[in-house]
Amino acid sequence: MVRYEKITICTTSGVYNGAEIDTAKVLWARELDPVQNAKLFAYFKDRQIWLVEPDTDNTELIPYQAPLAPRLRQ
Repeated sequence: MVRYEKITICTTSGVYNGAEIDTAKVLWARELDPVQNAKLFAYFKDRQIWLVEPDTDNTELIPYQAPLAPRLRQ
């Protein structure tokens, strides 16, 4: 999972996959909203999900944890 700090439209982001994603050793996906992420995780339920954050100086893969949803004011 690739998490960007801000939404940008970039055609050279490096997040792409080959045609046979079901059999690929590594898959790349941009982090989306929780519903879309859940669909992806359900489809690839037997895969380990890792996080990379290219907008930071993060040079490591860490186990993916979904970000906490912001609290709504009442």
